Amino acid sequence: MLVIDDVCGCARPGYALGVAEARDGSRSVLERARDRLGGALERVDRVGEKLREAVGSFSGAEHRAAPSTAPGRPVSSSSTAREPSSAFGDPARAVQVFGRRSCFWSGQAVRLAERARLDLSYVEIGGFEGAAVFQRLKAETGQSTVPFVFVRGRFVGGFDDLERLHLRGELDEMAAPKP
Repeated sequence: MLVIDDVCGCARPGYALGVAEARDGSRSVLERARDRLGGALERVDRVGEKLREAVGSFSGAEHRAAPSTAPGRPVSSSSTAREPSSAFGDPARAVQVFGRRSCFWSGQAVRLAERARLDLSYVEIGGFEGAAVFQRLKAETGQSTVPFVFVRGRFVGGFDDLERLHLRGELDEMAAPKP
């Protein structure tokens, strides 16, 4: 059975809890399901990292995994890291990517911004702690999948939208500091 992951919008293998498990009074069904889901998401993150590494080495492209950090905490790729912004779409940052390590497209958005030599802020929104950030982003933008990409504070969409701006030559102009 496939289920849709609320965090990244991807289809994932799922299962139903057995009757014997549902009758166990020592822990609630919800607690056991939450623990199992957390373990499954961690395994998916590890598989996603291995897949990105394999794809990056196969294509001959330079691979740099998305920075690992606590969920919802920004990491700047520039040498002078800024203080984290409490709001989404910080106009002081050239590009902000809110994504998951296990998401190939989040990694692609990071690599595109790095290849374009844009100041990048990556925010990991994986795991249970990042679920609240994901829900707020989803409500604010209307988009239901990662990555969420902001350029100078303006929501532009996901990786496809970022790539489209880059190919049209509009990304550099949008990411340039405003006087």
